[in-house]
Amino acid sequence: MAHGEKIDSVGMKNYVFARMELTANLVELGTGASLVPFSFSLREGHRTEAEAINRAFAIAEQRIGGEYRDMLWAYLSQLIPRR
Repeated sequence: MAHGEKIDSVGMKNYVFARMELTANLVELGTGASLVPFSFSLREGHRTEAEAINRAFAIAEQRIGGEYRDMLWAYLSQLIPRR
């Protein structure tokens, strides 16, 4: 995550942005195959560096709890034998 990226744009004067890149893979240990890859990047801004970082982590937590949860659930559900 980058710290202290100051932007002086219209409506965003003196904002500091925090960037985050996250990659996660559910890997099958026997073959090393990536079963459920997930990655994203984001940028959140605020007037303070600490709050920009807090916002980036909050958004990342929401995305992991929503998007990755749904992808993982769909993958695991298809492994259950059908009757």
